[in-house]
Amino acid sequence: MNLGELRALVRLTPASTAAWPNATVDQWIAQAVHLYSAHFPRRWRATIELADDTYAYALPGGFGIQAVLSVECPAGEDPPRLLRFVSEYDGAFISGDDVYALRGMAAGDTSDDAAQIVFAQAGVTGETAVVEYLGPHLAPAVGVDASEISVPVQHIEALTAYVAFAAQYELQADEAVVVDASTVVLSQLGQEARRAWERYKDVMDRLMWLGGGTIVDVPQPVWGDIGL
Repeated sequence: MNLGELRALVRLTPASTAAWPNATVDQWIAQAVHLYSAHFPRRWRATIELADDTYAYALPGGFGIQAVLSVECPAGEDPPRLLRFVSEYDGAFISGDDVYALRGMAAGDTSDDAAQIVFAQAGVTGETAVVEYLGPHLAPAVGVDASEISVPVQHIEALTAYVAFAAQYELQADEAVVVDASTVVLSQLGQEARRAWERYKDVMDRLMWLGGGTIVDVPQPVWGDIGL
């Protein structure tokens, strides 16, 4: 499904293009994808070009990375040479075994790199490492109808439920700034917004209960095992 198709789907609820122009709906969809990714991240693969006598490289995924699943280095061997995660202070790392470590972002660093991946063995120019990780789904670009939505079709309801909530919440917020807005109207709009939010949470809870990892083939991150 692309952005244009999803926008047409969500407009079955907030249908008014005057009250909610396409740009507004597209922004809500992008927000919905962002929130969805926190519960159901996407599996990514990134290739790192190695260099002679270099141990540390920018960790793929930037600030959106949620978990490192596997590290193959050097890539392309048969069987694959998968590295084990350890601390830089571990004996296996110090002795140069087939392991890797993670470093946090340096204080004062203003780059887009969230952290570094550090190999126990120095790189060799011409070789590569492949990092598989969990990160966010790409949010569609506002107004670009052909932007692909990578959220599985089975989970699209989560996005439409969030957009319905966003529309109700904006109605309440707009009414609240009107000087002569009645308490009754505000109360009714507030109730509708809460109902929409509860429906969104119910949808997300149901998808989690059904086993989102099975549907989208993405395991949920286990924070204590990845060093982030």
